[in-house]
Amino acid sequence: MENRAIRLGDFKDNTGKYVNPNYYGKTINKLKNTITFFLIPGRLSIKDLSELFALLKTIFNEGMDFNITIAGYNRDNFNIESLKIPEEIKERVKIKTNLNFEEFYKEVENSDFILPVLENVDRYGYLKNQVSGNINLCYGFLKPIVIEKSYRKLYKFNNSNSILYEFGKLYDAIKVAILTNQKEYSVLQKNLKITVEKIRGESMNNLKNILCVK
Repeated sequence: MENRAIRLGDFKDNTGKYVNPNYYGKTINKLKNTITFFLIPGRLSIKDLSELFALLKTIFNEGMDFNITIAGYNRDNFNIESLKIPEEIKERVKIKTNLNFEEFYKEVENSDFILPVLENVDRYGYLKNQVSGNINLCYGFLKPIVIEKSYRKLYKFNNSNSILYEFGKLYDAIKVAILTNQKEYSVLQKNLKITVEKIRGESMNNLKNILCVK
């Protein structure tokens, strides 16, 4: 049965063949919004969001505008209503934690960038033995991701298909994403599509080989 094992991430030290499920059906690729729209999916914590809000407040006070929707699992089970969003950015931050799949995927389609809160490197084992749903959303909807560069090799990200940043430099990366113009954004999506097609090709070949094992 070992020859039939599947691993969802391209973890080199794991057994099984790499098969990444990142197809969500026919999706709509839109032009970049006039005001950059970030989507933060996944696990949420007070610490992560508080640090992020501080960065966003500074960026907004520098004259840059944005919209952010936070749609994910409330990991700390905190009261969303009590979350302290700075007054300056309250109108730009939407928190939606009880979306059904159709509503959630609509948020993904309407966004410009996926912004996973993964500043604390490999906190959840995403470099070793777990696959982040954020990564697959990026692949499946062709939404460039803003991500710490430790993840680049494993998930096939580079400066031509995503916004990479050094640990502790998320502030700069968000500004780069906001300042990305339509032409530059289209190039990111084009290159991301090339990357995703290679991943899907490898996954399909591996899946065929697994199914053919007797």
